[in-house]
Amino acid sequence: RSAILREHSEGGYKDFGKVVHVTPDGLEYWWVPLPDLQKCKGVDESHEDEGDTDGRMRHYIKLPRSGSVEKADKLAEAGKLSSVAFKAPHFWSLTDTEMSEKKSSVGLLRRSRRNLPRWLVVRDTAWEVIRPLLAFATEKNASLGHMLADGSLFEQATLRAKELGMANKNPVVQILLRYMLGDCEKNALLPNWADCGLAGTQKYSKTKSGRPNRAAASDLDNIELRGHLCTKNDRLKLHKGWKLYKKKDISVRSAYISTMEEYYAASVIYEGPGRKIVVLLPANQRPTEAEFRVHGPRGIPELAANRINLGEVQYQQNKRPLKGTARDHIVAVGQVGWLDSTPEDQNLVSSASRLK
Repeated sequence: RSAILREHSEGGYKDFGKVVHVTPDGLEYWWVPLPDLQKCKGVDESHEDEGDTDGRMRHYIKLPRSGSVEKADKLAEAGKLSSVAFKAPHFWSLTDTEMSEKKSSVGLLRRSRRNLPRWLVVRDTAWEVIRPLLAFATEKNASLGHMLADGSLFEQATLRAKELGMANKNPVVQILLRYMLGDCEKNALLPNWADCGLAGTQKYSKTKSGRPNRAAASDLDNIELRGHLCTKNDRLKLHKGWKLYKKKDISVRSAYISTMEEYYAASVIYEGPGRKIVVLLPANQRPTEAEFRVHGPRGIPELAANRINLGEVQYQQNKRPLKGTARDHIVAVGQVGWLDSTPEDQNLVSSASRLK
């Protein structure tokens, strides 16, 4: 029990579930599938591919499944299945007192602005949902795993959902599954916010961030005056425009205008062959040049403006940073030597003549 199930194949391995209960006779076990990566439309960190996974975990946990211990042993002997010990995340060790302190740095490498009291509220709210079910299991002298095996767990979840006025039992079941995946630890109900906002990750806002302009500062209720909110799709367009138009002899301003003419054009006036005037959308409906400078080359050092302006040959010869130290390739004594040459401090002269 309490082991991560690992499937082995020619392409590698995959952790697909966690054992939550083994029947007393040792013939059957129950396991809960681990959450998968959420597949949704978007772009990855390199801004290259659309429709790829964005690396977030699904909130939905699939229903438990049962398996034969005998079949699992045969798969393990064939090298197709193995089990790995489960280790809880570090923030599960936080106490209620530590989480009650705002802006706490407990368990973190550096001071954080995380609102830990909010974590505590989310956990306690979920705990109150399943607490009567745990009390019922204690009265029956049974564990949640036993209730899962005999089918009474979902029956009690349905009754609890009706008491809370829920449309169905799914919210109650999801909290129970999270609790069982976490070895029935109360802190397993903490929100999975520990990795939110890591350095280098893309961050998106619901409202335009930064200092408001003069017009927006004078009328805070008018959202349109704050400017255009740069979305994931906007960042993708800025990145494509940077790669296409930012060249060695092209300034960032010119590349920005060309990008705006391609993706944010309101109308085009053709005055003749090869002559056209592109009318751009209003400023509050398109990204700014500052956003173009940030999101255009983001994540790719080769696309930095100063590197493009220098040229790749000039950069590699004169500007490329040298990594490591002078001793990285020294593996034996006497492998490297130095010669220091200095002029003589004394000049010999003749005692018979000062000219010699």
